[in-house]
Amino acid sequence: MSAAPSPAVAEPGVAPWVDPSRVAAGGVLWRGRLPGGKRLFLAAAVLVGVPFFLAGQSWYTSAATAFTETAEEMEARASGGNALRQLAFLTLGGCGVWCLARDRRQRPRPRPAWWSPRVPGGKFASLLREWAGVAQRAHPVAWALALYLGWCFASVLWSHEPGQTVRKLVVLGCWTAGSLGVARALSPRRIVWLGVSLPALYLAIGVLAELSLGTFRPWSGDYRFAGTMHPNTQGLTLASMVAGAFVLWRSERRAAGRSRRRGIGVGWLPALIAAGALFTLLTKSRTSTAGLVLCLGLLTAIAVPPRWRLAAAVGGGAFGGLFLLIALSLGADPLGGALDAATLGRKEQISSLTGRHEIWAEVGRFMDRRPLVGYGYDTFWTPEHVAIVSENCGWGLREAHSAYRDVLLSVGKIGLWLLVPALLWGWFAAVRRYAAGERRAEGRPGAPGVGVGEPLAGYVAGLLAVGLLNAFTESAMSMVLFTPFLICCGLAKLYVFPQETVSPLRGLPQPGPARSEPAAHGTE
Repeated sequence: MSAAPSPAVAEPGVAPWVDPSRVAAGGVLWRGRLPGGKRLFLAAAVLVGVPFFLAGQSWYTSAATAFTETAEEMEARASGGNALRQLAFLTLGGCGVWCLARDRRQRPRPRPAWWSPRVPGGKFASLLREWAGVAQRAHPVAWALALYLGWCFASVLWSHEPGQTVRKLVVLGCWTAGSLGVARALSPRRIVWLGVSLPALYLAIGVLAELSLGTFRPWSGDYRFAGTMHPNTQGLTLASMVAGAFVLWRSERRAAGRSRRRGIGVGWLPALIAAGALFTLLTKSRTSTAGLVLCLGLLTAIAVPPRWRLAAAVGGGAFGGLFLLIALSLGADPLGGALDAATLGRKEQISSLTGRHEIWAEVGRFMDRRPLVGYGYDTFWTPEHVAIVSENCGWGLREAHSAYRDVLLSVGKIGLWLLVPALLWGWFAAVRRYAAGERRAEGRPGAPGVGVGEPLAGYVAGLLAVGLLNAFTESAMSMVLFTPFLICCGLAKLYVFPQETVSPLRGLPQPGPARSEPAAHGTE
């Protein structure tokens, strides 16, 4: 038997050899107290959470009249921007570009001499070669969305305010680069966790803000929970949190059942779902509540076997009919109670959708002037247009209260025709992928052998269902806000970077022979 090798003594000026077992066992100490993946997730949470908090949130929102700015404040905001917000978005965009510029191969393959990074221009040529492969593998959904982005950037050519369009396009570019960088750097599961943890943090900050201002009165009949953002936007953000928590809970519960141990999220994820649903109801945002019900119903219908769907439909119809018959026989008014429940107690101006018909009629006059190309990306709401629309409608306005109409005002019918079919296509593909993953996980027949992104596919399917419904009566989905950012991250991960995860935080070099083919960087 050979003797055990003696510890190697490092020569002067030579770095000592690092034992891989020490790196595996003491990785927390070697990598700065947190593993690289967790550090990357925390960095992404900060870089994403801060800009979107500065963009659309304020500590004093719940104390503002109607939770919004006055017409004068909207005009002032339309004429300029927040320097801190601009810096935060530039930082997000710069970090996104940095993640996109990283080589996905830890050990580059042998290349010709002119292709080497050591040759002037070789690093850029290598990056172009890699991105050509990414573009070749991208799903057609990604190309359809890229056409819409290209149309937005081309709108500066016919914009009625080119300077404002350029500023808005810089923000859009940073927003897009940040979402692509997050999609490339994080795994599918961590993207979903990002969509759960940040809204939960926003919710906690919002509750603290209302408690400090004395506006947290859920027992009051006219109370609407706002936190640090408008109740309608708060409801949309909470719906994204509930959707992510739901798909993660199903995944954690299944993993706990297979390993016969309690998963990390099996206990507290249902509590987070319940809290998100409760505060969504407290916002009294009818569109967000309807979107949340649609999202959970869709994800549940996909997850359960077909026979249970049929049984639930038949049983629900029979129970509903029996309840209606009993209520009518007792002289009650179930339709009035149902209307009150559906409107969350807000029956005022229900026939005009809280004044939206007047807004849509007013902005419709402007849409008729430029129906095909619009006024330039996010450029219609200049101080002059804000003043005109606000005066004619009788209250301060800086949005059309419909994302579809805001898109028409920005990039016209051509832009809308490019965007909506692409989103519907992405939603349908995500639903199919999530359904295939559920069939495969449950061992049902007919499941394909390949697929990526579960539970991310379910998260994207649920978010798109909420967003497409919300876009009928709210403008949040047409803005560079948090929930559209999450949708963009999910779509990019599913249809642009499905098989790779590139961390800009380099770990310790691992000893061993160089590999000719890199290991796949995929899902966790």
